[in-house]
Amino acid sequence: MSYTMEQLKIRDAQNLQSETVLVMQGGGSLGAYECGVYKTLARRGIKFDIIAGTSIGAINAAIIAGAKNDAEPAAQLEDFWLNVAERINILHSNLMLRIFYKFEESYKLCRIKFISNPS
Repeated sequence: MSYTMEQLKIRDAQNLQSETVLVMQGGGSLGAYECGVYKTLARRGIKFDIIAGTSIGAINAAIIAGAKNDAEPAAQLEDFWLNVAERINILHSNLMLRIFYKFEESYKLCRIKFISNPS
């Protein structure tokens, strides 16, 4: 919908109430950072009329907007990120163990070859 200049002047003169909007961006680890920012804003009692985001920011926004208990969306968002961090640590640990075992197997093979053929 487009407005004429006269309509915009009338609309501006009506002194419309403003909305508080939170827009979160995408980018993997920024999502965890946004969690901390949102927790701080919530602790300060700042409420948002509109919450939006893109990529991981959209996931954060969905968790906040879909919180079952209106008093605790920050806690639900933090739980999500703690769960993500726990899973990443488990995956990272498993990956490191696999790398270690591959290295250990290679070391044993090299040692066996070296001992059996000392040329």
